[in-house]
Amino acid sequence: MCRQIEHCDNSVSEALAGTKGTCQVNRYTIKGEKNWRFPGKDNDAYLQEHTDLIESIRSGKPVNELKSVTESTLTAIMGRMSAYTGKVVTWDEALNSHEDLFPKELTWGKMPFPPVAMPGQSQLA
Repeated sequence: MCRQIEHCDNSVSEALAGTKGTCQVNRYTIKGEKNWRFPGKDNDAYLQEHTDLIESIRSGKPVNELKSVTESTLTAIMGRMSAYTGKVVTWDEALNSHEDLFPKELTWGKMPFPPVAMPGQSQLA
């Protein structure tokens, strides 16, 4: 979940679910068939991200996470597309989709929004 909206459950965190357990990344724990907790000192991932960036600049060894960031973003988009349509969405279908959820015009005031997607009825664009 990554949301910061008034009157909603808000969190910036990562959670993973597998066949043998779950993981709360920001809590350094795995719960399930074999519980585990990171034995080291808790570390703020966002602070570490900046530490790594500054170190890469100082050492002259660039950090390039573009591929993993774009692939994880497309994976999330594919999940949304699959949830909206009720269909399996392939990597190629997502990459070649013509779906555009961006408003046609950015203006102050009321913003039009597309119809609510209905799994099993909505189609891939």
